[in-house]
Amino acid sequence: MWYHIPDTLNELKDSNYFDKSNLFSESFSFKIASQPFSAGVEKYAYFAFDIKSNPAKNMVMKEYLYVGRNDPFEKYLEAVEVSIVAHFLATKFNLISERKSIPKVNFLYTKLLRCGTIDLCTRYYTIEPRLKDTEYKRFNANTGVITEL
Repeated sequence: MWYHIPDTLNELKDSNYFDKSNLFSESFSFKIASQPFSAGVEKYAYFAFDIKSNPAKNMVMKEYLYVGRNDPFEKYLEAVEVSIVAHFLATKFNLISERKSIPKVNFLYTKLLRCGTIDLCTRYYTIEPRLKDTEYKRFNANTGVITEL
């Protein structure tokens, strides 16, 4: 499930933009590693393949370790919403940075995957493209600290 990237800031600021009725969905076939390749304080990260694509696309699927008493769907949906806002703002920033010789900033476009029926056994993941042959620099941590450029 995902929201499309908005075209304008006004569209993004619209209080109805992140309404669940605006979510897109499609069937999805994947293979996921049996064990995570990384585990942070909040999430496990698994290597996976979108096997519906030809050739299969490499991706990373992340699963929250603990969602507490909250609805897990809402927690994952919030991650998708944050991704949309960050992706939109990075795109706008990059339009200006091109004219000023400032390095570009990119944010991964995250989608939500719901596995199984909607019950206590339902599992959720966020899905993002797997970075390959590119430099990755993390600018924040779970503590909120911003690293130096």
